[in-house]
Amino acid sequence: GKGSSPAEELLSACLDFWGLTFEQCRLEEDDDGDLSHPEDDELKAFMKACLDEFSSGSLTFRLDIVRLWKHLFAHFAEEKLFTQGDASVGKALGEDMCKTLVTAIQDASLDARSERLRRPALELAGALSKREKQREVLETALAAAAAAPPSAQVTLMTLEKWIDKVDDATAEIC
Repeated sequence: GKGSSPAEELLSACLDFWGLTFEQCRLEEDDDGDLSHPEDDELKAFMKACLDEFSSGSLTFRLDIVRLWKHLFAHFAEEKLFTQGDASVGKALGEDMCKTLVTAIQDASLDARSERLRRPALELAGALSKREKQREVLETALAAAAAAPPSAQVTLMTLEKWIDKVDDATAEIC
């Protein structure tokens, strides 16, 4: 596939840097380099920026973003961020952002251009589904897809429709 443009490379570096600041966030700050738990609005702003760029990005840029999300959500789980009390990533993002994020993950997981994008997207969905406080992202979006009337023009798919569309080769790998 075609590589990223210089503009996408700059945006990718900016998103990576922003993501690295989240990786410095800890539930308990142990040293001077640790940052406090990110605020919901900070996470929303980051995800909105990623999603805005994802929608128009090249295959390579989309792959970079999916890998960044995968890495970031793993960090949140490891550090137990967005897990205290009734907090969750889904609540932090809100229903609309959850739906947009899952739509992007579904789109990436079904991209006919490259298995290199499909596999990490499905791995991200699988990781989200396994983590109790992150599962809500998928559940919120998939419930909205299931509740949509059949005549509605929605790009978000139900779980059953999504699974049916995943190609056999990618499903076997994941």
